[in-house]
Amino acid sequence: MGVLAKKGVIRALRIALAIVLTCTASTTWAAWHHGKITQLGFGYDGSTVTFIISGWERSNCTCYSPWPNQMCLDRNRATFKEEFAWLLRARAMDVEVQAHIDEASCRVVALFEVG
Repeated sequence: MGVLAKKGVIRALRIALAIVLTCTASTTWAAWHHGKITQLGFGYDGSTVTFIISGWERSNCTCYSPWPNQMCLDRNRATFKEEFAWLLRARAMDVEVQAHIDEASCRVVALFEVG
């Protein structure tokens, strides 16, 4: 096998590995969950906004330890106020939403309305 052929095989393996790692990294660290908002609350600290989507169950969330079964909005995001208003609207209108959360903490990465 020539030097050019070996370089081509190595390059192809690197590209394949990069694609596999990219796909698995995105599904490992964050995932989409959808349903209607069944609970919406404020934490005891007065700054954490939490919620639960129908059909979603967890007991190991770390974004707000007193309620380890709830997703949390990230107060540090530039769109926090808009996201909170949007959650209130979605809850009031009883529409399905999708939440993209960090699976390690259950902190929201992105939101959108279904339908």
